[in-house]
Amino acid sequence: MRTVLVTLLIALALAACGGGSGPTPSASAGPPDAGSPPQPDAGSPPPPGSHALTVSKNGSGTVRSSPAGIDCGGTCAATFTDGTSVSLTATPDDGWTFSGWGGGCSGGDGCTITVHADATIWATFEAKAPPPTCPTGTYQCGAGHCTPNGDVCCASAGHEELYCPPAYTCTTDGRCAPSPASFLGTWVGFSYYDNCVGERPGCSHWSAYEERRFETAAAPGTLRTFEPWPGCVNNPGGDTIWSIQSPTHAVLAQQTTCPPIIVSGCVMQWTIDSGDFVLASNSTATYQLFGREVIGTGCGVQPGSVFGVRKVVNPMNRQ
Repeated sequence: MRTVLVTLLIALALAACGGGSGPTPSASAGPPDAGSPPQPDAGSPPPPGSHALTVSKNGSGTVRSSPAGIDCGGTCAATFTDGTSVSLTATPDDGWTFSGWGGGCSGGDGCTITVHADATIWATFEAKAPPPTCPTGTYQCGAGHCTPNGDVCCASAGHEELYCPPAYTCTTDGRCAPSPASFLGTWVGFSYYDNCVGERPGCSHWSAYEERRFETAAAPGTLRTFEPWPGCVNNPGGDTIWSIQSPTHAVLAQQTTCPPIIVSGCVMQWTIDSGDFVLASNSTATYQLFGREVIGTGCGVQPGSVFGVRKVVNPMNRQ
């Protein structure tokens, strides 16, 4: 009886201490594999010395960074080392336009930010307005205007809201200027020339073959031609400037005084005061000049006398 009681007490003591009741540790158990770095949680902060730059996009387009990292699109956040200068470029999709930045950048140009802390940049894209539906008898001019058929759309001059009549050109300052195209080229004919305006003794008139080549001048709506008026040959005054008044009419734009000439001892000086070049068709025109002849010495009349002179070429034909 005593032996049974002792045996029972020993069994109870072993159970209380846990002896022999736990599982045997596996012989293969050991420390974690040192070659597998720990994987951070998706929401974990960037490593020390780095900062997260995030692009929040509104609308349809792509924002890319330089250095690479953001291509948003799909990847709209990246981590950059402290002090990195990051440039962002926005490219709108078709039918959209980039309207500007928000957050650490502003305006509609490029965005450059130096990363010293976590930051978020907003990029906004806006849908373009649909093109107009132009009514019958008109065509689309630029992005949002309609121009009557046959008229000139001025979108290429930066004024899509403006249109000009045929044979006119659009200027960058928003005007319609007659086109020089109808005047350009070489014109020939025989002139009637006299110095008998305001009749005087010894006046004369004659005819001569004339050739003029009209070219565009520097100022918009102007032409240039060489005018061999007596005394103006080989002289800068021989280059006359004409102002286009309409698609068929140009007038002399500047007065031209020629150097004095001497003919048989008679000293004379001519001034060109005005002129007209009028298109009768695409191939014929009338050309005329009016001026003054100032008489010097040796001419048989009172020195200082002034007489009118004129030259008319009608018709003048385009070569």
